Amino acid sequence: MRDLKLKKDKQAGFTIIEVIISIFIFSVLVVAIGGIFAQALKLERKTFAAQKIQENALRVFEIMAREIRISQVAPLDNGCYTSITMNSPFAAPEWDPVTFSLSSGGGITRQEGLAASAELVTSTDVVFNTLNFCIRGSRPDDLEPARVTITANIQAKIDNVYSVDVQTTITSRDVRDDFQN
Repeated sequence: MRDLKLKKDKQAGFTIIEVIISIFIFSVLVVAIGGIFAQALKLERKTFAAQKIQENALRVFEIMAREIRISQVAPLDNGCYTSITMNSPFAAPEWDPVTFSLSSGGGITRQEGLAASAELVTSTDVVFNTLNFCIRGSRPDDLEPARVTITANIQAKIDNVYSVDVQTTITSRDVRDDFQN
C-alpha cells in the first residue's frame, strides 16, 4: 500500500516540459485564430468598400444615363472627352445645356446652363479618379443616334487601396418631338 502511495505522489502535477509544450500549442492556436480574425476584418472592410462603390456608381450612372437617353448630345467628333454637354429637357429652362464633368475633388458635377454653379451628384464616400465620355454619332451628318460610353475608375474613401473600373453605354434619342405633342 505504501508503494502505491509513493507512486501516486510522484505522478501528481505537470512537469515543466509539459507546461511549456501546452503553452506553445496554445500560442500557436491563438496566433492562427487571430490571423483568421484579422483576415475576416480585412475582407469585411473590402466588401463594405465595394458596396459603397457599387451604390454610388449605380446612382450616378443612372442620373447621367437618364439625362443622356432623352437629351440631344452636343455635336462632337467621335472620340473620348472628360465632360459631356447636352441639351436636356430636365434643365430649367427646358433644353438648356447641361454638363457633366469630373471635379478636382474627385466628384462628378452637373451644371445647368453656362452661368449656373455646378452641383455635386456623387457621395462623399467615394472618389472618381477618372471619368471619360466616349461619344459616337453625335454629329447631325452621322445619321445615327448618339452613343455615349461612360468609363470611370472609382475608389472608396474608407479603403484607399480598393478601386473599381466601371463602364456603360447609353444610346441617346432626340425626344423634342415627343415633348411638343
